[in-house]
Amino acid sequence: RSFYDNAPIGIFTSSPAGNYLKVNPFLAHMYDHPNPEEMLRHIKDIERQTYVDPDDRRRMLEQVAASGALTGYELRRRTRSGRIIWVSLYVRAVRDAAGATTRLEGFCTDITTRKKAEEALADQERTLRVIFDNSPLGLVAFAPDGTMLKCNPRFQEIVGATAAELTGTNVLADMPEFARTALVTALAGQPAPA
Repeated sequence: RSFYDNAPIGIFTSSPAGNYLKVNPFLAHMYDHPNPEEMLRHIKDIERQTYVDPDDRRRMLEQVAASGALTGYELRRRTRSGRIIWVSLYVRAVRDAAGATTRLEGFCTDITTRKKAEEALADQERTLRVIFDNSPLGLVAFAPDGTMLKCNPRFQEIVGATAAELTGTNVLADMPEFARTALVTALAGQPAPA
């Protein structure tokens, strides 16, 4: 009992119909409830009250019905205060002798911070892609060994070749010594010699 009450992860038991039968304090706090009893009193319909997209619950139930368990199911949930959080669920079906699901047991982890970081990284990558693709300068990305990974349209225009022709080529051997030294130094993350 103390493990359940003190676990640093949300733990729950729910009915297939969609109401919580048991929740631990961590899950209650994750969903902005002061304690498990209050969460059990307040949430009468998990799908309607906590799911941002009700279809997520239907998909989750279909997957659990088919395989008996589900790991790492990520979705958005709504807390009592209206905050939207991202969670990762581990859910398993508890079945009776006839194979019918009698309850669902699982763990719930708040992954909102990770999802926000992933979103910020994706935004940054999109911004850099726009800058790379639309730069008036010829830009090239190299692997540490000098293999060309990608180049922008302006670089292709300057050298008169397509990205397909350039990608994967290693240009180190064809460079003048001063350019080869400068590229090897840059790829090693060292400042260029003065």
